[in-house]
Amino acid sequence: MPVLKECRTFAALFPVCHCGADDCDDCSGFQMTPRSAAILWAVANLHADFAYDDVQHFGDTPVSEKDDGWAAFADYPRITWGQHAVWRRQAARALDDLATDL
Repeated sequence: MPVLKECRTFAALFPVCHCGADDCDDCSGFQMTPRSAAILWAVANLHADFAYDDVQHFGDTPVSEKDDGWAAFADYPRITWGQHAVWRRQAARALDDLATDL
């Protein structure tokens, strides 16, 4: 039941305003819903794990056209395929930071 616990936490962190007033700062613009925040959190954690796995398995090896079992970085833009392991670890850390910020 950890998913339900996280959903309740996101409901408290991202309350949805339904007042409908045009001058309301909470609901007149973009609102992050608890469900969207929970999904973004889960996906960021999952992709961070995939990215760390890629770094551990492939290190500095460039991503190639053929499917070599990359979990995350093969989906990144081609211009990033030659980046080194430190850069990839920083990308994985950025996903961890996003999840933590949520």
